[in-house]
Amino acid sequence: MGNPHIIVMPYPAQGHVIPMLELSQQLTNHHFKFTFVNTDFDHRCITKSLSDSDNILEQVTMLNPRRIGAMGGQKLRKGKGLRGRLSVRRRLVFNIPRMVSDGIVDDNGKPLKNQTIHFSPAMPPINSNNFIWTHFGDLSAQRRIFHILVRNNNFSSKFTNWLICNSSYDLEPGVFSLYQNIVPIGPLLVKNRLGKSLTIFDQEQFEELALGLELTNRPFLWVVRQDITSGTGMKAYHQTIHLSHSDIDIIYPKGFKERVEKSGQRVRWAPQEEVLSHPSIALFISHCGWNSTIEGVSNGVPFLCWPHFLDQFINRSYIVDCWEVGLELEKEECGIVRKEELRNKVELVMSDKRYKTRALNLQSKVVSSAAEGSSQKNFSNFADWIKENKVIY
Repeated sequence: MGNPHIIVMPYPAQGHVIPMLELSQQLTNHHFKFTFVNTDFDHRCITKSLSDSDNILEQVTMLNPRRIGAMGGQKLRKGKGLRGRLSVRRRLVFNIPRMVSDGIVDDNGKPLKNQTIHFSPAMPPINSNNFIWTHFGDLSAQRRIFHILVRNNNFSSKFTNWLICNSSYDLEPGVFSLYQNIVPIGPLLVKNRLGKSLTIFDQEQFEELALGLELTNRPFLWVVRQDITSGTGMKAYHQTIHLSHSDIDIIYPKGFKERVEKSGQRVRWAPQEEVLSHPSIALFISHCGWNSTIEGVSNGVPFLCWPHFLDQFINRSYIVDCWEVGLELEKEECGIVRKEELRNKVELVMSDKRYKTRALNLQSKVVSSAAEGSSQKNFSNFADWIKENKVIY
């Protein structure tokens, strides 16, 4: 028999697609064949974001769901099943049965009261208002998402051979001591940032952000997205910043572009990992999605945290409370982060050298783990298991 042919079908969201694509790329070094099944939208985003020098399309076959049948549905049904998952952030999901039995949430996932939960002394606390499913639309939508997570969790427990995670023992020792069946193989890093932030700012917040950048009196890079008319998606800050937008239909504060012409750059897109790895990077403003968190940590860059939903709040807790490599931007009661808050927190992090020192120490640990430590060993064991079992799906 030849080398295993693996079918990858990620959940159709940026935070899932990106690390699954990187996992596929890295496993091609073990001579595996990959077919990556995407939605039409994700497929277009990926192919548009790849550079001419990137040879991923030579390594991984990309399909949309409509073409999967033509590729060989019978072959998939007859083959052995690999249900090894790349867990983006699932520690909270595994605690759902405990949360129900302890009266933290009801059977539909609704928090029974506003409280802060601490599952383990080595894990950061999380407020009940920031559970993953509580940020999806109305109560009906939240209930549906909660039950999807419960079913997915049950399926994983019963039918998966591997639960793999884009993390490392050094980043989350409490999680991996509590859930020893989850195997960290990260950080998995991408050459280019694919897709865009899902977060939208309103016009008032956008103007406060722009004026805050100006007040820092520091050079910045701002990637400005097309659909800024209703808001802006935020991505990063390095000595310098780095967000996500294009100048089309954007309403900047009066005179802003002229005043920051020499110190600030606005571009339509930037390769986030490459930007963060540049020696001039001093600070990273992030929504704290896990992919961005991993990239910032792996490049030894301190953070300013601006979480909005999903796992971003618990990732913020790791950055601020556990690793101590950044601070959080505080909102006013109206939900707006003011320009003075942005300026003040930038100065606090950049004037206190301990943030950079801790960030570099954490970088050393996680990069070493991925290159030659526990994560690398786990990854090799995973690849060997696939070879031994001749997994095709």
